Amino acid sequence: MGHVPLAVSVVLLVGAVVLPYVAVLLANAGRERRDVDTSLLDPRQIDPGPRGPENPGGGR
Repeated sequence: MGHVPLAVSVVLLVGAVVLPYVAVLLANAGRERRDVDTSLLDPRQIDPGPRGPENPGGGR
């Protein structure tokens, strides 16, 4: 078997550490919460639907 030079080993090791770190940073970029006024967005409650003997499961 051939011997791998030390410089190649160091470059591959640094790449194995740095590339995933950069990938995670780029994947998470822009995911910070924005300070946008959401008072116009009203949360709504969805009713379960009619219940009765012909519809025991609710709205399904």
